[in-house]
Amino acid sequence: MKMDQKLEEDQLAIQGKIDTHLKWYKAELEKKRLQGRKRRIRPTWRARESVERTHPHLGIIIRGDVDGSVEAIVDVVATYHSSKCDLDVVSYGVGAVSETDVDLATTFNGIIYAFNVQTADSVTHLAAEQGVQIRQHNVIYKLVDDLKEAITARLPFVDKEEIIGEGNVLQEFKITIRGKQIPVAGCRCTRGNLQKKSLFRLVRDDEVIHEGTVASLKNFKTEVDSIKTDMECGVMFENAVDVHFQTGDKLICYNVSKVSDTLNWDLGFQSK
Repeated sequence: MKMDQKLEEDQLAIQGKIDTHLKWYKAELEKKRLQGRKRRIRPTWRARESVERTHPHLGIIIRGDVDGSVEAIVDVVATYHSSKCDLDVVSYGVGAVSETDVDLATTFNGIIYAFNVQTADSVTHLAAEQGVQIRQHNVIYKLVDDLKEAITARLPFVDKEEIIGEGNVLQEFKITIRGKQIPVAGCRCTRGNLQKKSLFRLVRDDEVIHEGTVASLKNFKTEVDSIKTDMECGVMFENAVDVHFQTGDKLICYNVSKVSDTLNWDLGFQSK
């Protein structure tokens, strides 16, 4: 409940800053009109061929009801600076979503954001046929949240490491396998569990000596799947006959999973 309240407060704060910016913008626009320098946002798009990209990217088309709304949204988008995913404003302007917008979105594999404007049925049908998303909004901070989610959805998965357990090396001893001397770490689990199916990292004086899987995990002479805290065991790395252990080395047992990447976007609103 507290998290939901905090989220709502943050969203209201964002909308408040945007409203303040929009109020300032309208005041500045009125000054320019009085000075005879009326300026309007012209629908703008860069004509270029669609190209195959290997880096994550998102093209967006913005349509709004009035100049001030479109300008405020474009200003927010301009605060985006991230190397994780390119954000390309293909086109923006005042007016309803058109078939041309749908064609642009198809070309650039983009999304159309419609702010306080209606979309004709014929355009909606065309978008559905071409697999183009038209996202309707009437609150700017919700549009921004939607945009952040759309960008995040295009980010590749990243590796997340979860430490399962740790152990201290007590001594190294060797066993003979097929005529070869294989180093084995005699150690004690000091935290969590040491799991045979997981990955292991050998650390000495804060330096990683080796990482990999283990071929054997024994409690005394019994092969086991895991070792609990305060139990002693023998650990033998797989295909690492040249990796030696020293008393005081640390063994870290961990798993790696693929998770969605996160996006850090400092909106950086400016108010006058």
